[in-house]
Amino acid sequence: IYAAREINTYNVSSRDLVNEVKKLGKEALYITDFNEIATYLKEHTLDNDLVLTLGAGTIFQVGKLLTDNNN
Repeated sequence: IYAAREINTYNVSSRDLVNEVKKLGKEALYITDFNEIATYLKEHTLDNDLVLTLGAGTIFQVGKLLTDNNN
């Protein structure tokens, strides 16, 4: 959850969303560190998988980490 110019009046966080998804019996992960996200994805995706990084702020950096051949 990224409040750019507005106030988070509902007090909802990304962790809250993950917990709600889990309550529905689905798998969800909460990882805050971009390097850890990239590492997880590299270890759990296969060739030709599609990974989308969507959001506001600096989430685009995860894509850069995924395509960096040094990691």
